[in-house]
Amino acid sequence: MRALWQTELGLGQTWLGWAMRILVLAAGSRGDVVPIVALGAGLRTAGHDVTVMAGTEFAGLIASHGLSVVSAGVSAEELIRSDLGTAWLAKSSHNPVVELKRLTSLVDHFAPTYAEVMVPLVGSADLIISGILTVQAADLIARQSGAQHILAQLSPIRPSRSGAVTLQPWRPRTQSWLNALSGRLLLASAARAFDATGDAVAHALGVSAGGPRGFIDAVMHTPTLLGASPLLVSPPADWPDLAVTGPWTLPQDPQWMPRSDLLDFLSVGAPPVYVGFGSMPSTDPLADVALLQSAARQSGVRLVVHRGLADWTCTSEEIFLIDHVPHEWLFEQVAGVVHHGGAGTTHAALRAGVPQTIVAHIGDQPYWARRAAELQLGPVGQKRHRFTAASLTSWLTDIAQGGYRPRARQIGAQAGQEQGVANAVRFVESVTGW
Repeated sequence: MRALWQTELGLGQTWLGWAMRILVLAAGSRGDVVPIVALGAGLRTAGHDVTVMAGTEFAGLIASHGLSVVSAGVSAEELIRSDLGTAWLAKSSHNPVVELKRLTSLVDHFAPTYAEVMVPLVGSADLIISGILTVQAADLIARQSGAQHILAQLSPIRPSRSGAVTLQPWRPRTQSWLNALSGRLLLASAARAFDATGDAVAHALGVSAGGPRGFIDAVMHTPTLLGASPLLVSPPADWPDLAVTGPWTLPQDPQWMPRSDLLDFLSVGAPPVYVGFGSMPSTDPLADVALLQSAARQSGVRLVVHRGLADWTCTSEEIFLIDHVPHEWLFEQVAGVVHHGGAGTTHAALRAGVPQTIVAHIGDQPYWARRAAELQLGPVGQKRHRFTAASLTSWLTDIAQGGYRPRARQIGAQAGQEQGVANAVRFVESVTGW
């Protein structure tokens, strides 16, 4: 049943309406969870009662935005740092078959825990918003309780004839049935990795999950939000029930202040370049740091380096190490961004109007690398296993010369006008008939 809510209109007036109970199933690292929290916060502002399920380390973040919290029972960071997580994220860029096999092992490991948390949530919501990992499980829970279901994606996985929205297209720059076929093959491959969560929920509910076919059906037939810029993912005609809304971002914390030593580093000489691989772990932190130092010295470009989960340490004068600093602030201070190709970082660099180069590790990261290169937003990157001091030196030199800056600024000015959360809320309310 929908809950009654009250909003202040001013002049002593109030308006009463009915709020949906919305359950948002977030899975993954910080880059996956933060956009979902932003979406949830937007739905709460619209008057809805929102609960977010996510990894244990995100409880504080979720609660700080007025959202109810359900712990997924696992820590995303612990999974990333595990042998299974490191093997998948840091050792798979050379071979997509190996990547899929390692991802499947990781999902199989935590799927039963996810199922234990999700099954008691049957009947707790009018609407379930899932990610790609939980889409099959959410579909089962929604059908069991009569709830509605919307899929919220951060990268395109729905098959299409358009090469520009296909993760692994055969004809990237054209419309072709070969691209749609490639998308279906990729979806079938993903099903083999992701259906474990749906199977575990189905077993607990005593219903059939349908295996990989059930996963594919859930993706293909669920109304879908894509939290990406239409500048990067131009909506094709064969996505009739999928809305490309623009990215979902949280407003910067007004209480946050940069460290004085970071400000000092940024104020000296030419703007540095940011280097960071987000939640991607490193198999050899010492070698990585030596690579960064060598490239900084050879190019004459200073670096602001996000240590992330790579465990990098460095005392070089050319390199300033940081932990979490808001991309929205930091990227406006630097000459360019070299990153792993996470959807959030790609869009943050896009909105900041700075050149970007992507060192893709796994998953959707090669897609964002390709789209950034096609839009001429920065030097063409490489996959992680081919990343060298020589390649980084070349990118730093090109970025410092400023040739990519006008194009990045032009696209960034357009991206800065997008209202992703507001567009997503309108789509949700339209689909649900609220």
